[in-house]
Amino acid sequence: MKINCLTNICKVLALAGLFVSCEAPYNPIVNNVYFAEAQNVDFKKITVSESGASTSLFVRMAAVQQKEIEVSIAVDKVVLDEYNKRNGTNYLLLPETFYSLKTTTTIIKQGEVSSNPIDIAIKAFDETLEVSEKYAIPLKINSAKGAELLEASSSLVLLMDKAIVTNVLFMKAGAKINYKLPDEDQGLSDLGQYTVEFLTYSESYGKNKHILSFGAPSGKVGLFARFGEFDHPFDEIQFKPGGAPIYGPSRFEPKRWYHVALTYDGSLIKLYQNGKLDVSSDSPSPGEKHTWRTIMFSTGNTGSLSEVRIWKVARTQTEISENMYAVNPKSEGLELYWKIDEGKGTVIHDYTGNGRDGDTGTLGTWKSGQKFPEENK
Repeated sequence: MKINCLTNICKVLALAGLFVSCEAPYNPIVNNVYFAEAQNVDFKKITVSESGASTSLFVRMAAVQQKEIEVSIAVDKVVLDEYNKRNGTNYLLLPETFYSLKTTTTIIKQGEVSSNPIDIAIKAFDETLEVSEKYAIPLKINSAKGAELLEASSSLVLLMDKAIVTNVLFMKAGAKINYKLPDEDQGLSDLGQYTVEFLTYSESYGKNKHILSFGAPSGKVGLFARFGEFDHPFDEIQFKPGGAPIYGPSRFEPKRWYHVALTYDGSLIKLYQNGKLDVSSDSPSPGEKHTWRTIMFSTGNTGSLSEVRIWKVARTQTEISENMYAVNPKSEGLELYWKIDEGKGTVIHDYTGNGRDGDTGTLGTWKSGQKFPEENK
């Protein structure tokens, strides 16, 4: 009897709850305003060539609005500061003299979801801008009359990727750049972390083509790399940090430039191709420190090298991908920096000021006009 009574009470309460929920006010999802380009990411990359660059942005809403929406945007340095902090980058605000916004207001017309384009023109960079620095234009939607903002997508950072035109040295297969640290130079001793990076170009790929070798005090090889290990594909890269091989799964096409980076943070070894993580592997000797007394970089195959750098820190993926074609020579942790852009002679200068200059001998030919990023073929 008691059980039936309790059951009936429960049914009444449930029914009452149903009526309450049905009569509760309906709150539709607000149709917010946001940057179309910031729907999935908070940045947009723009390559600035010798003739400058241009781009267009749009603001939009999720669904058709029944009235006209006026949207205002502005350059906001706070947006850039937050982006740098979030991503560990050091972008500088591009001076106003190098860009212009056609308008700072736009309209989402009644019955539409997207605005007219917001056109931005960017002038060619000149010598007043440091080539190794990175610049950006941070934008923020300030207001939208008649609608709310989608805060997560209401800001966007335009990242300027300056097209660099430089000299490169084309060398015969196996041509080498060597350097031996003098006894008093301990800059590459007891490295608990490191990063090695460079740009490489090969006319073709062949078997067992060595591209770098760092010698330890014992005379043994401390770090070694090559293309085309004897029983592996010719276009596969192999590194041997501390004697343990690591192979890059991404292949290399002939007659194309590639950025390669290897990092060691004391426990993980990571290999990057063109700023993207290619493979990660546990170190065979976690916590091991490395000392290099000799440095050798080689083309391996007939081709070219550029932007050779050795760091005593493990660079992050963002730091690598954002600085493939140039870096500030005074960057913290940078121990050796061969741009290989002299355009004449055989001496390769160390741009860090540490005096670790290399020598190519007479095995190369200088060519001018090489562009980075490389134009699509």
